[in-house]
Amino acid sequence: MLDGLRGYACSRPKKLIALVATLIVASIVVSSFVISFALRHGYPSEDTPLTLVENGIMWTADHGNDSLLCSNYTWLTIRISDGVRPIDGVYNVLWYLGDTPLSLGLTNYCVVSNQTLCGLTLSLNITDVAGNGLFERGDYFLITVLNGASFAEQVTYKVSILFNNPIWFYHRDISFAIDGGTFYSWDSTPYQLVM
Repeated sequence: MLDGLRGYACSRPKKLIALVATLIVASIVVSSFVISFALRHGYPSEDTPLTLVENGIMWTADHGNDSLLCSNYTWLTIRISDGVRPIDGVYNVLWYLGDTPLSLGLTNYCVVSNQTLCGLTLSLNITDVAGNGLFERGDYFLITVLNGASFAEQVTYKVSILFNNPIWFYHRDISFAIDGGTFYSWDSTPYQLVM
């Protein structure tokens, strides 16, 4: 058999070179596809209070400790970042709810100041289901991307919720990414401190 292959290689060297080149190219293409597939689906995912909604994301206070906060909205800060530092140096935006007039007794809390994050115009809307001015089970906020845009694919964003009052401090981060239309979210809190 080896003599047959050697004879074929000697009599048709151009065909042998073309066959070897084809096999090399095919193996590179297959390897690239496998690596690309593995990397595209390399995001962790777990049950978090964050979900993907049309043109944005929603955080619902009905998971774990979030349902026990029962804090006044004036102590709430919401932050979103994409971890990419553009030329202007801005890679996160914050909404301080203490600086925003809220209408107590209504179920819909709207933060009117839109923020810009790396070319995306973002709005924040908060719904207080009971209308009692406390962030508690069932309450939620939406961060919506305006002007027909959406969060970029394969970019890791992080949404943070912080409560800071004279007695205690609470901080939680949820990271998320969208890849191939699939939403991944995971807890990425560096620390939580309740005093």
